[in-house]
Amino acid sequence: MALPESALQEVLCAYESLLAREDSEAMYGGVTMAMLLTRAAALVRVVADQYLRMNANGMGPGGMGPDGMGAAVEAGAAASYEAAGPGTLSGLEVVHTRESLRAARALFQAALPVLLRELPGGDLPHNQVAIAGLLHRLIMEWLGEDTGNYLSYLLRKANNARIEERHQMARELHDRIAHTMSIALQSIELHEVYAQTDPARAKAKLRDARSYVREVLDSVRRMSVELRETAFEHGLGEAVAEYLRTEVPAHVRIEFSCDEHFPVPPEIAEEVYLVVREAIHNSLLHGSPTELSVGLTVTDVMLSATVRDDGTGFNVRQTARRRSGVGLTSMRERVELLGGRFVLKSGTGQGTTVEAHIPFLRGLL
Repeated sequence: MALPESALQEVLCAYESLLAREDSEAMYGGVTMAMLLTRAAALVRVVADQYLRMNANGMGPGGMGPDGMGAAVEAGAAASYEAAGPGTLSGLEVVHTRESLRAARALFQAALPVLLRELPGGDLPHNQVAIAGLLHRLIMEWLGEDTGNYLSYLLRKANNARIEERHQMARELHDRIAHTMSIALQSIELHEVYAQTDPARAKAKLRDARSYVREVLDSVRRMSVELRETAFEHGLGEAVAEYLRTEVPAHVRIEFSCDEHFPVPPEIAEEVYLVVREAIHNSLLHGSPTELSVGLTVTDVMLSATVRDDGTGFNVRQTARRRSGVGLTSMRERVELLGGRFVLKSGTGQGTTVEAHIPFLRGLL
């Protein structure tokens, strides 16, 4: 006897409904939901198979006493990976641990009533304990796998983000500094060529060289500000304010508010600054805004950062399905690595809002 397919489908429908009701990030883009349903089906089958096997070994209704119950549950849980295989977890490392917990809770809630109803002897108290124990242990094993995979995923992404920042800085040095300096040097060399034969042209080349050198100096100063402000000598708010002053064009109206009641630890401040900077950069590069609103609030329990614009906006779900938007992914990963919540709101022609909410433990600031 096996769990009826209709019962399995009932579990999966209830599971998906519970996740949708919580608006879980597990449904983000729709791809991960299919993975979760596949794994849920495998897990429920394993629970049913292990329980039925215990019944066949004489530990079923009337034969599974309290002493044998623990050993039976332990054996069932230990056999879970052999039966369903860790391979069913492939790709689930992109689900945040918070969402894995929600998914685990939803699966237990959806599966237990059906298993108790469908499995033989499920109406008996000691069998109910055995079924619930098998289900709980198997879910917790896979939840632990999810957590480990996701932490490794975030560490890899954070490291890749830092490498990409260094590459970006190298590109800027090459494109903005080296290129302009080579033009300045060429102008100086042409000045020397024309100095004796065409003084007016030589003078013009010298003016050009001076202009290019000033441009390089301005670029170096801007880059220096970006690098220096990540040290936060004057606080997170001042770092963001300086970036707004130096990088936002004059035609974009800026509204900046900063409510820092408590100092922010440097390791948190640096990551939040990079998230805010990326959000501002994306807004200016892709959104063509006329207004840009940036807000920071720091209390003893929460740091919240918001970047909002009135630009062109975009379709969030389509972007997620295409897996495009490296900057968006980087921001989300930075926030989640800090145990925070990343919120992205946008729509075509509706502007874009980026929020980061980082929780603090009272007394650690």
